[in-house]
Amino acid sequence: MTQARASLREPLLAFAVATALGAAFGLIGTFVPLVHKYLALLIAIVFFQTPIIAAGRAGRDIDYRDLGLRADPIGLNLKVLGVLVLLTLPVFVLAFVPFYDRVCAIPSGTIAHMFAGICPNWLGHTRGQLRLPDGFALNAATQVIVVAIPEELFFRG
Repeated sequence: MTQARASLREPLLAFAVATALGAAFGLIGTFVPLVHKYLALLIAIVFFQTPIIAAGRAGRDIDYRDLGLRADPIGLNLKVLGVLVLLTLPVFVLAFVPFYDRVCAIPSGTIAHMFAGICPNWLGHTRGQLRLPDGFALNAATQVIVVAIPEELFFRG
């Protein structure tokens, strides 16, 4: 077997195993409420640990810092984050308001049902107010801890 095929087999197998475990937890979650409640956390653990286990089986040590799981240099990271927020947030806000004004004005039965969670609360750009939803900080932290970090670790690992 060639070196390229051998090196490709490990990440593909790790991805297949992690995906199968995630699907299994999802299926179990339909019957077990506790698993359903913590499904995102369980899947994050699977995707966080799978590359570590695969590397260990291959006889390699993984340093989380080598995978990009570090905060330094903190000053540079904060500057890059600030620039990205300044570039993307205005574009998002400028597109968000007209989009929902248009989508939520369409009568029910068309595509408005896809936005049923937002349209009943949408007041439009003239009566609306820009505010963060309840639990925003917890939801944002969950996305970073449960989704972003394990995803980065998995695909870099």
